[in-house]
Parts: sequence; C-alpha cells; structure tokens
Amino acid sequence: MPGHVALAHCGEVTTEPARSITGTSQRALFLVELRAAIGVPTDLNRMHDDLTSAIGRLRAGGVDVEHTASYLLPDDARYLCLVRALEKATAELACDAAGLTAAPVHVVDRCLDPSSQHCPHVECTCNA
Repeated sequence: MPGHVALAHCGEVTTEPARSITGTSQRALFLVELRAAIGVPTDLNRMHDDLTSAIGRLRAGGVDVEHTASYLLPDDARYLCLVRALEKATAELACDAAGLTAAPVHVVDRCLDPSSQHCPHVECTCNA
C-alpha cells in the first residue's frame, strides 16, 4: 500500500496488535524516522531521548501512546522508532511535543509471515 511500511524482522515483531488502555480499540504501529540533516551536526541520541521523553509525558497526561522499540542505523545516521498509538496523529503529536516536527511518521503493516501474500515485497534474509 502506498504510504505504508512493511516490517518483518523474522519473528521480532510477531505479536497481535495491542489493545488500548481502555481495551476498546486496537492500536497501530507507526515508524518514526529520526535522521540527521545533511551538513548539520545532529545528536541522534538526544533526538531519540527527546522523543521517548515526550511519549512518557503524553502517557502521563492520559494519551494512549507507547514507544515499543528503536533501531539505530549508524551508517545512515538515523534512528527508526516504533510507536504504538490509536492513530497516526498521536505519533505525530509525540514528535511535535519532542520538537521533532520534521520527523516523518509512517504507518507500519505487520507481516507475521514474510512469505505471505499480504507482504509480497518483503523478503526475509535472516537465515540466509
């Protein structure tokens, strides 16, 4: 699907979608990209800390949002952060609260089986 990111980490992300705190709606996963601007000194760890702190503040204020995982890609100078929320706007709110308004937020489609017809463009090479 256009605008969606398929994620398959050979079993790392295989749980069913979680329920919200109230248990009434399913939350989705969103991928937040934290990346350094070309030619600008950037502290990726600070950006990551700012995002996770903002998510903690929002949670404390009753917003249904959760940081689930982060992956540092040092060769690309970026962090990929998985955020679970009811809607994309909530993940974007976390970025705004962290002062990361330029961070792209993508909807993540969960692929339980990388060979599934639902994710034909995903190829798992973990066992290669």
